[in-house]
Amino acid sequence: MLDVEKLKAGYGMLPVLHDVSLSLEKGETLVLLGRNGVGKTTLLKSLIGINKPTSGSIRLNGTEVTGWAPNRLAKAGVAYVPQGRGIFPKLTVEENLLVGLRSRADGRKTVPEEVLDMFPILRERLSQFGGTLSGGQQQILALARALCGDPELFLLDEPSEGIQPSIVQQIGELLVTVNRNTNLTVLLVEQNLELARRAASRCLVMEKGRISGNLSKSDLNDERKVFQALAL
Repeated sequence: MLDVEKLKAGYGMLPVLHDVSLSLEKGETLVLLGRNGVGKTTLLKSLIGINKPTSGSIRLNGTEVTGWAPNRLAKAGVAYVPQGRGIFPKLTVEENLLVGLRSRADGRKTVPEEVLDMFPILRERLSQFGGTLSGGQQQILALARALCGDPELFLLDEPSEGIQPSIVQQIGELLVTVNRNTNLTVLLVEQNLELARRAASRCLVMEKGRISGNLSKSDLNDERKVFQALAL
């Protein structure tokens, strides 16, 4: 579904990614673990077209998409929830969700009922401004907005950051449910091991801009293996 080969990217003269290669099968949830500053966010930004890779290849369903603009990738079925949520605080919940429809291939103009069914708290707050929601509710809104676009590939950058444990658990359960019901493919950048254990099909570890190891779902339950992989 997604194939990345020898990807290099950075900021100006500063290289960050060094020959990163990975692949995701349709319906898989791959978690990318690593400490702060190792290149995880740069990888996601390169995959969604915010950062332009300096070399390497990104293929989506067999099509070369390296260097595509974010809006073109969104139309191709890639959704991105950035670190910090990225909602529109001065738009209502409903207006935020309607923004997510712009990438749909079917031209739908109304918020899908199935999305509101997944997030009943948002149904209750459709007329509320996004900026007045709690941090956890804003993260839920960001996830729901991305799902409104009916994506094939979901890129999530640390959705647990600054969120209370109950919402983190809800996000984990949601990812499992959506994956099971829609076969959505997910690349999740995360440092919360509990969320990683709940959501992952498997896990890769990044260190200094490179993929340095891999962990199976069962490995994530072994703290010794996790700490060794993260060089903690």
